[in-house]
Amino acid sequence: MEQILNIKNLKKSFKHNDVLKDINLEVNKGDVVAIIGSSGSGKSTFLRSLIDLETPSKGEIYYKGQLVNNFYGVYKRELKLLKEEHNKRIKDIKYTLKVKLKESKNKKEVRIHYNFLLKDEKEKYTKKKQELIGLLKESEAFNKENIDKFALKEYKQKVTIFNNYTVLGNCTLALRKIKKMNQKDAEELAKTELEKVGMLDKANSRVNKISGGQKQRVAIARALCMSPEIILFDEPTSALDPEMVNEVLNVMKSLADEGMTMIVVTHEMNFARNVANKVVFMEDGYVVEEGTPEEIFKNPKKERTKQFLNIN
Repeated sequence: MEQILNIKNLKKSFKHNDVLKDINLEVNKGDVVAIIGSSGSGKSTFLRSLIDLETPSKGEIYYKGQLVNNFYGVYKRELKLLKEEHNKRIKDIKYTLKVKLKESKNKKEVRIHYNFLLKDEKEKYTKKKQELIGLLKESEAFNKENIDKFALKEYKQKVTIFNNYTVLGNCTLALRKIKKMNQKDAEELAKTELEKVGMLDKANSRVNKISGGQKQRVAIARALCMSPEIILFDEPTSALDPEMVNEVLNVMKSLADEGMTMIVVTHEMNFARNVANKVVFMEDGYVVEEGTPEEIFKNPKKERTKQFLNIN
């Protein structure tokens, strides 16, 4: 079976908060991967990291065997953040120095102490800055040697994320802006995909005249317009009224039946149990357990999985 994605040791940190700690996952063509877990377990951050809406701090993403992620942007952002934090600490030290000089009778001693703090801060900043600059250069050289630009371009076109904010006009907008299609061809393709999700009759409707469930189906049509190999769904039914949930899940089930590869972050356990062929349980930034729906829902090995699913 053809492997589409191979994620190795993926990590993501926001300052000092480790959100993804060590994620490993293989996705084959036609897989429907359901990612379940409690709020704050890192599920959405994982999806966003796959599509570069968040840049992983460490780890590798392989698309059809080709490395497609890099850390140049990570180190560049860290360098910017380091400078901002350094400037703030310098400002705080200088402000405290002024206050202490007004309060203290031994001004010389105060100056010596705070000059030492300033010097120490500048030395630490310089050392960390040099380390990051070195990593930037290494990353740039690594990218030139290892990143397949053609695979990266295909990956960005073939892996798309579904979100809750897409509107009808985006179906043609993405085709014209990204695929450079003319208006006529874009509209024809958009209508084909809208028909698949049962929304062709609403093609000319204003957004404020269609329901939440219909908007979600339009968003799926927009994703399909890009001829993706994988669609990433992040809680596609979370903002819907109960009666609208099924209409979206039914569309997703039909896509699965047609062989579309999907990774779905979901709280809909019935979907995970009946449509997915692989279920991943995440907790605290880790993949705690993965397996078939039968393995996870009927005979989970990990105690935390049993607790989450309320299995005695």
